[in-house]
Amino acid sequence: MVAFSSPQPDPKVAPDLLERVVIYDPEAMRERGRLGGIATHARHGSARSLSAARAALECRFVHLADPGGTLSPDERARRVAALRREHFTHLGQLSAAARRARKAMREGEQA
Repeated sequence: MVAFSSPQPDPKVAPDLLERVVIYDPEAMRERGRLGGIATHARHGSARSLSAARAALECRFVHLADPGGTLSPDERARRVAALRREHFTHLGQLSAAARRARKAMREGEQA
């Protein structure tokens, strides 16, 4: 789909640029991003690209478990593990709810 930003083309913009502007729908952009992520992980491995995010999440759990830094290392590790389990269990529940909603939508469309 070719789209112009205004009814009157801007004289400062090269005319051929206006013909090359493509607008993607959100679903197409989501798929493009997903493919890009898969390609990045295939080329470089997920450990390299996600290490900073994993470290930040671990720091978040440590801070939530022991904001004052007063717990013993064993107790802090136990609480961090519990927070991690809680976090990922919650994500699993959200994922299951989304799958149920998509399934209900598909079944509603077929009826």
